[in-house]
Amino acid sequence: AISNQPSPPNPFTDPNTTYQQFKLFIGNYDELLDEMFAPPELILIEDVKAEWAARELFNKNLNPVLSITELAPEMGPPNPILHPIGNSFAKIYHVSHIMMDFETGQTFEHLGIIRIPPPPDPELGWEATTKLPIILYNHWTGRVGTHNGLGMTPTHTWFENYANRDKFIQIMPSWRGNCISFSSDTYPQWWFRKRTEFDDINRGDNTGNLDVDDSLVFLDAFLDAVNNPDAPLYGEFSMADPDTIICMGGSRGGAPSYLQKVRDNYSSHDSLIDGALVFVGSTSDFFLTEIRDVCETYLENYGRYVENPPFTTPPPPPPSEHFFNDDFVVIRFVLDRFLEDTTEFAPHQITREIAMHTARKRLLLSSSKYFDFENPFNPPPLGTTTLLFIHGVNDMTVRVEQSQSLDSALGGWGWSDYYEHSYGHGDPADQTIYEEYRDKIHLFLDQFAP
Repeated sequence: AISNQPSPPNPFTDPNTTYQQFKLFIGNYDELLDEMFAPPELILIEDVKAEWAARELFNKNLNPVLSITELAPEMGPPNPILHPIGNSFAKIYHVSHIMMDFETGQTFEHLGIIRIPPPPDPELGWEATTKLPIILYNHWTGRVGTHNGLGMTPTHTWFENYANRDKFIQIMPSWRGNCISFSSDTYPQWWFRKRTEFDDINRGDNTGNLDVDDSLVFLDAFLDAVNNPDAPLYGEFSMADPDTIICMGGSRGGAPSYLQKVRDNYSSHDSLIDGALVFVGSTSDFFLTEIRDVCETYLENYGRYVENPPFTTPPPPPPSEHFFNDDFVVIRFVLDRFLEDTTEFAPHQITREIAMHTARKRLLLSSSKYFDFENPFNPPPLGTTTLLFIHGVNDMTVRVEQSQSLDSALGGWGWSDYYEHSYGHGDPADQTIYEEYRDKIHLFLDQFAP
């Protein structure tokens, strides 16, 4: 006989579920967290390396082709934009290529910007013999764009004031779901978003895990335009030096910069990335004890993360301690998904063992600290710094322990440099500290300037 009794309420969707009920529903979360945040074992590290190899092959098979993005006349300036600088001009290209998501197979148009600096002699332009290193700039959360032809929006004064700024080509990929922009004295605030459906694609999880694919595929598309005579934009970037590439970024852009350097080291091709610069605090270790402890506080006080559908119950007052962005990323994209997968009411219930491996793998995919930034059997020349990272000790967005943990892991190799300043998430405000911060960045980039 078919029962007419209503099904028991689902704690994940029932708005009447209390936090006390939900905590009982979870079980012993202290042991759960100890297991989840234990240092990664070798089999897990090898699993991540295997996924990176699969992603590399998948992305190579896409054969991304860079093309000029079509702009409607009413949307802004011409493309490319010629922006006056001194007695010459910089050239700003808004470009795109087709990309496919590794997990879902969804295709989307990926946007980016390329900045060609003004030639040293406006009469001669760029000679074929002049080769400029490539800066792969990974922007932080929000838009990527240029301002007054200088690049790197939001603009950092340390870059504007850099004497060798125009000895580099900048290529700046967007993150999926973000727009690109251009502003200048002529176009005070011009925004560009290619397609509205672009927002419907997975926007990434702010850990670098998906952002690094976006950035590496954009780099492949750019290098194809440099090297392939059949590429639509071949000849536009003939001054680029494909043998000298520096990736850099801060905040959200720092995580993919770390991961690009690491994944390049494990790649099947010859090394492409010569250096990495992270100039604002970013993430490199999601197994930190501090994050584990915040997850425990979260479960004790919240029970669940209300911004992750289908959770709709308003949260209680937040705990007294501060939650960093790296905490919320783990809570939302790892811990909650684990709970959804393993509870008796889970819509796609899987075994706890598989769910735990998946959760730990998600943490490790974004934790560059546990991998080699350089080949220990073929290190850089003595005295060369190939990784510079900077963090403010009063950063309230990304905890400084992220960089301290990475520095502790790398301290003995001699090719990395870590600098702390007394300010927060961004460029230091104190002029004296700012000058030291700026000079460290300039000296690092000078290693690669022609």
